[in-house]
Amino acid sequence: MNKAEFISAIAEKREITKKEATAVANDVLSIIEDAVASGEGFAITGSFAIKTAYKPAKTSWNEMLQKDITVPAKTVVKLTVGKPLKERVKLLTAKHEAENSGGGEVKPF
Repeated sequence: MNKAEFISAIAEKREITKKEATAVANDVLSIIEDAVASGEGFAITGSFAIKTAYKPAKTSWNEMLQKDITVPAKTVVKLTVGKPLKERVKLLTAKHEAENSGGGEVKPF
């Protein structure tokens, strides 16, 4: 699902115009981005959590150059999925197996 589909889904579910749904979606995304960018993080219990993590500088071995290189420190965004969502996604395995069981042909994702 992309942003346009997300906006359409909001408009349909809440029975509002796409213009109103766009404003709602932009506000929600802005709140999430602000919370994560401030280091506070964002979590919806049972669904997912987005937070930042600091990775200090380190020395690593570069196989191509055959020498040590310095990887600079950085802050990264981490997404953790909640157990209820993991369980719902696991149900896709059975669906994919059922679709791919006929004919012996394996379909790519």
